[in-house]
Amino acid sequence: MKSVLSYTSVFSLFIFCGAGSLSAADAPADHQSPVYGIQVELGVGAVVDPKYEGADDYDVSPFPVIRLEQLTLGSLSIGGERALGLSFRPSFRFIDKRKSSEVDGLTGLPGINTAVELGMGLVYEQEHWRVFGNIRHGVTGHDGLVGELGADLIYRPDTEWTVSLGPRLSFADENYTDKYFGVPAGIVGPAAYNPDGGLKSAGVEALARYQFTPAWAVESSFGWMRLVGDAADSPITRAGDDDQFIGRISIMRRFSFGY
Repeated sequence: MKSVLSYTSVFSLFIFCGAGSLSAADAPADHQSPVYGIQVELGVGAVVDPKYEGADDYDVSPFPVIRLEQLTLGSLSIGGERALGLSFRPSFRFIDKRKSSEVDGLTGLPGINTAVELGMGLVYEQEHWRVFGNIRHGVTGHDGLVGELGADLIYRPDTEWTVSLGPRLSFADENYTDKYFGVPAGIVGPAAYNPDGGLKSAGVEALARYQFTPAWAVESSFGWMRLVGDAADSPITRAGDDDQFIGRISIMRRFSFGY
């Protein structure tokens, strides 16, 4: 896999807990034992996206879906049905390695190892809209800081369908842009290029979910991002394409476990 998976990435992992999703359930009667349980969605999907940021070639890759929906600890319930308000979630991104031979016209460009980014996100959601932001730090592959901002309009025509559409912005510091868009001296072809950090891309994403049974659902998304600023001016992007498209589809099943 050569792809770059963004936001929740390879693991579509959300832990909803916050003002809109943390609640105390009715206290159990004296003769009842406290209720403990967990509800998760597990599934598998496929993603079509560029081989690397700035590429004009695409790969198809599988990815798992692991989504924690609700955790019940006695009278405390975290998550649940469409929790509204402010919540937080972990943010994860996996970036596959980039081989030096993959970038056309830049002989001798160093390869980049597989990267993993970890961080957190905030979401504020109401019935028909939401806004969110994510921030992550590279723990392998690079030591940069990256983030996204987004907003969605949400349409629910019935109890089965949820559709959303909204703008996306992504940011990266100089450590990240230098790693993925910089060109060191001595490369055959263009002169050395040392990009600065800042706004990296802007675009839009559409998402759709169909809950065809209480347990089973299908999700799909399609996004377009335009690399901007120093990322767009990089010789790596100029050898590829500053328009980046990402499509995903996945099927998942909800599981509930009590103990």
